[in-house]
Amino acid sequence: MAQIRVLEHEIVIELGLAERIAALRGNVRVPLASVISAEVMPTLAVTGIRAPGIWVPGLSKIGTWRSLHERSLVLARPGAPALQIRLKGETFDNLIVAVSDPYSKREAIRRAIAHSYAHRS
Repeated sequence: MAQIRVLEHEIVIELGLAERIAALRGNVRVPLASVISAEVMPTLAVTGIRAPGIWVPGLSKIGTWRSLHERSLVLARPGAPALQIRLKGETFDNLIVAVSDPYSKREAIRRAIAHSYAHRS
């Protein structure tokens, strides 16, 4: 399962070996300034074309999903809650990551964004 680390100025999505192979990519680093929002998705709702990545129905979606206007990195399992991080000005428009406690990660991201904005002013 991927891990989300919230640092002072960025978010890091750490992929395990199997996820790196399936997604054909390494860890993802995103500046906090690029984060629009972080929300919990109770169920996985990802549409579009997978390229590259892997989809095993009922087990996992790992990789890049593209639709007409969006590109999402998906590291999730159907039926498991995931954290959706919406971005601006980055390679991906969304990061959708299944984590063990998406609600606490969401709050950690929100606190880090607020802290980052407070120190810019």
